Amino acid sequence: MIETEKFILLERADLDKIKNELTMDNYEPLKNMADYLIIGSITEFGRKTQGDVGIFHRTKKQTAVAKVHIRLVDVRSGQILYSEEGAGEAFSETGTHFGGGSQAGYDSSINDKALDAAITNLASNIIENLLDRPWKSYILGLDNGQIIMAGGKLQNIKVGDVFKVMKEGKQVKNPQTNMKITLPSSQVGRIKAVISVGDTPESEVTLCEIIDGNFQSYIESKNFDKLFLQEE
Repeated sequence: MIETEKFILLERADLDKIKNELTMDNYEPLKNMADYLIIGSITEFGRKTQGDVGIFHRTKKQTAVAKVHIRLVDVRSGQILYSEEGAGEAFSETGTHFGGGSQAGYDSSINDKALDAAITNLASNIIENLLDRPWKSYILGLDNGQIIMAGGKLQNIKVGDVFKVMKEGKQVKNPQTNMKITLPSSQVGRIKAVISVGDTPESEVTLCEIIDGNFQSYIESKNFDKLFLQEE
């Protein structure tokens, strides 16, 4: 997914190690919440060995088969948005002919290759599913009266683009499913892209001017956490 340059991927498996390094130099711990989590599990794995022995030849084929189950989870609601199972297979084969050739023992490398093939088969479907989700961005702050918006040219944001500033709807809890449901958002105003700076998806920001709407309370409190941006 990182090769597509369409997503910002966050480390989770070794997050504790990263936080420990940050605290050594008095840096604040990371608080970078992801929009989605991709959770996977191995549902099936097996190996088999086949051989063929003739008068002048001997062959041995080792095959590994794996199945993985992937779930795409919305972090804010905990809801599973997408689920699919993929399968992969890998093999190695050796043989001798008239006494020449190689004789292989147990090949452990095909285990990883089978798992990699199973995950690769699902990668394109995961990417397509994520790209179908509505695009949104966030307000990072204010600079000389201009709104600082996350994202820039690499996210196809151009000077003159207009964005709706939306306020997140109230969250209510469904006692039947124990899940939080977000009520529809409401529009606060509109902003227009003026200039983009930065050269990577992680560092890009866009300065925007306010077109209309009342942002005074957010500017005074310097708190834009409840706001997000959508394409008009």
